[in-house]
Amino acid sequence: MLKQSSDLMEGEYGETSALRVINRKKGGLVELTNEQRVVFNAVKSVRSRAEALGVLGSGREEETAAIIEQLLQLGLIVDDENASGPRQPDAVPNDLGTFKARALYLFLSDACNMDCAHCYVPAEMRHDHSRIMSFDLAKKTIDDFFQQAESLGSKEVELRFLGGEPFFDRKLLLQTLKYAEDEGATKGIGVKFVINTNGTYCDERTVESLKPFADKLFMIVSLDGDEETHNVQRPLRGNKPSYNIVTRNIKRLKEAGIYVCPHVVVSSRNQDQVVDIMDHAKNEFGINQLSYSFMHLPDPTKDIGVRDLSSEEKMQVVRATHAKAKESGMELTGHWKFSIAQSVTNSPALCEGGVSTICVTSNGDMFACQRHVGDPNKKLGNVADGLAKSLGVLRNQKLGQWLNQMSATGERGCVGCMVSGECASKKCSDKGEKETPLSVGILELQAYANQAGAKADSGKSDDDFHEQLLRFYLENCPTAMIRTTEFDTIVNGMQPR
Repeated sequence: MLKQSSDLMEGEYGETSALRVINRKKGGLVELTNEQRVVFNAVKSVRSRAEALGVLGSGREEETAAIIEQLLQLGLIVDDENASGPRQPDAVPNDLGTFKARALYLFLSDACNMDCAHCYVPAEMRHDHSRIMSFDLAKKTIDDFFQQAESLGSKEVELRFLGGEPFFDRKLLLQTLKYAEDEGATKGIGVKFVINTNGTYCDERTVESLKPFADKLFMIVSLDGDEETHNVQRPLRGNKPSYNIVTRNIKRLKEAGIYVCPHVVVSSRNQDQVVDIMDHAKNEFGINQLSYSFMHLPDPTKDIGVRDLSSEEKMQVVRATHAKAKESGMELTGHWKFSIAQSVTNSPALCEGGVSTICVTSNGDMFACQRHVGDPNKKLGNVADGLAKSLGVLRNQKLGQWLNQMSATGERGCVGCMVSGECASKKCSDKGEKETPLSVGILELQAYANQAGAKADSGKSDDDFHEQLLRFYLENCPTAMIRTTEFDTIVNGMQPR
């Protein structure tokens, strides 16, 4: 008997009224032809193959049979009579121990010159000027990373600088950029650089120093609203305003030919300003891209004058920004796109943490991604022991276990997702398990986990945002926008270009 697969999401694309379907277990978005739609709808109630063959009318049985086979291959319908029994576990790849060396994330500093109320890093850490990566450690990390990339024949890699504030030690950042560029040239490997910054250190001298890297540099600069809102949400230490400094420096970067994109952390304070920021970015800076993410408070029980948004409030921002983007020709990106990619691709390759990307903290500890940093169960080793060697151990052991678990359950994709699962599925366990000294990353992980736990305890969980977001994309966005959104754009905010 033919029947529809379980866990499908259907949506009618507004511009063409075409029916689109996503199989969220198997992955893949399909836009059905008129004939496919008729056959698909016909088996919503269980039908025999003989009954289904007649739905397009007499004389079209052969065409209908071909469509049935197409829908079976796409995973949109199943044939119980021809089921082959329980799915056998997928084989774990033979090259599991090979780190692909595509992107390296360096936490150059935990220190920062700002005192953002929503920051997950305690003030004593942000104000500790000693929490800086040494240049020797940066060089060793880059050497190991490039050595692995070279051994695999890689022609291009990405280096992303985070913190803290990566410009807190400007000399270190510039030295590291130059070293990585020279080493890449020596080895015949192209290097793209991404810097996540608050923008306050990008003065004239700093921007002049960045110009030699302009053709390969992508700057992500925090901008959280108009002058009043930004200054409240992102004050300099001592509660001093930062807006005029940041906007002046964004202009300076743009005029220097450096690709720069504003990034907004959206909260109850600025949810109605994101469209205005888009206008400002385009009209004042000449920038055609905006990134935004939704705020996660470090401690949701503490009143700091701002709160996280509900699912519906988040969707209001998504709808408004997409309408504005369509009108103005701007591109939108941000972490929220990860939910779309999870459902559409649903593949172990979606999350590249520990597979081809690696995050290294200021003391050399290695983690699959920034959401894992500081979790002793997910520490992959230390650069001092060798980057590729440590990752080989992880890939053969821990990641092998994860892949086997996926296969055994018949699922594709990461169990619980290495990013969203760790942030939103459990409370933080903080009883003697923390490593010292604490890194920025563990506090971020705890902030997300604590938020999820508190919401669950209070019965105010907003777990339906993913559903609403996916349906919005299903019904309002061209399939190319959904299918071609790459991992970097989805998870990390944007892709250098």
